Formats: sequence, structure tokens, C-alpha cells
Amino acid sequence: MTHPSEALEGTITFRRNSKNPCICVKDNEGTYSWVNFRNLDGTNFELYRDQFHDAYKNMKRAQDGAELKHKNLLNKQIIYIPHPHERQLMKKMFERLPIDFRQRLLIEYKHTVIGRSWCHLCMNLSYSKQKCLHFECPGMCEDCYMKLGETCPACHRNQEIDCPICREPKRQKDLHTLSSCHHSVCLKCFTLATLARKPLLKCPVCRADF
Repeated sequence: MTHPSEALEGTITFRRNSKNPCICVKDNEGTYSWVNFRNLDGTNFELYRDQFHDAYKNMKRAQDGAELKHKNLLNKQIIYIPHPHERQLMKKMFERLPIDFRQRLLIEYKHTVIGRSWCHLCMNLSYSKQKCLHFECPGMCEDCYMKLGETCPACHRNQEIDCPICREPKRQKDLHTLSSCHHSVCLKCFTLATLARKPLLKCPVCRADF
């Protein structure tokens, strides 16, 4: 533990087992000591007012930086990119499975490397799969996506969903889909809220930020 001294006078820090900041002060006898902020008298508080103000700003800045760093770590996504040889090995092993079994695997493991790059409808490789209106759709290649009609061939769901605000069924061209949570709001409700100067700042379904 650092001993109080003339060089440390006015220094504010947290001491061991102290929940409140302490400051190095000089008493009437010329002795320096660490004093808890809560035990500081009015004279010393006025004397070291500027030090407390600067220390508070520095601690607040450090706290904000630590919270931002922690938030970035929580939001950081680790993306696994397999080696080309590894991808080729998985492709050859996958091709040896029965076609009906492959189709079930592609739907069940749609978030894996193979699931994201293989269309389970035509069983062709597709590194840019398209999803229908529903986020839970396993996706399909561009050729199969062009055949999209009233019902999705991949997830077999109707291509209309109810707007969570007006409760009217809407098609994909009439919806605004949020990138944060993948819920949708119809363009009419979205525009009316903006014109009324009450723009939608949070998702009406899960309250995620727009």
C-alpha cells in the first residue's frame, strides 16, 4: 500500500477494502494520511474541490470506456471460416448420403457451413441462399427463389404475415423488416408514425432498437 506523503497530497484513489474514494490530506500537525471521502470535513472538502472534480471526470471517462469495451466484447461474433480442403472433405462426405436424408439434415442444420451453402430443394451448391418472408425459412438457391409464389417451397409457409400494429395481412413488398430482430412492420404504419412525429424507435414485438 502506498504511504501518504507530500507528493501524493490531493491524490484521489480507492484504497484496499474501501468502497468510497480516499484522498491524501494534510492535517494541522503536518501529517499526511488517507481519508475516506465520507469522513472528510468541510474545510478539506473545499480545499480539494478541484481535485475531486477532475478525479470524478477521469473515473467517469474510464467507466464509460470500460462499459463500451464490455459491450463490444458481448456483441463480437466469431466467424469460423473452414479451410478449402476441409470444405471439400465435408462436401464429398455429404454427397454420399441418401438424398432424402441430406434434405432433412440441411433443414435441421441450416445454420452450419453446409446448411448455409446448399439448397435442399434442388440439392445444388449455393453460396448466396435467399430466404422468404419468414426468418425461420432454411433458405434456397436463387433459381428456386425465383419460383416463390403464394407458398414458400422451402418452409411451406404462406407469404403473408400480420403487421403487429394494424393487424392486417401484408406481403413482403408492403413490409419493412428490422435488421436487429428480423420482425416486420408494414410500410403504412411505419410512415404514419413518422408523419405524426412519433417515429417507431423500438420494435413493437420485442422492443429491440430500430
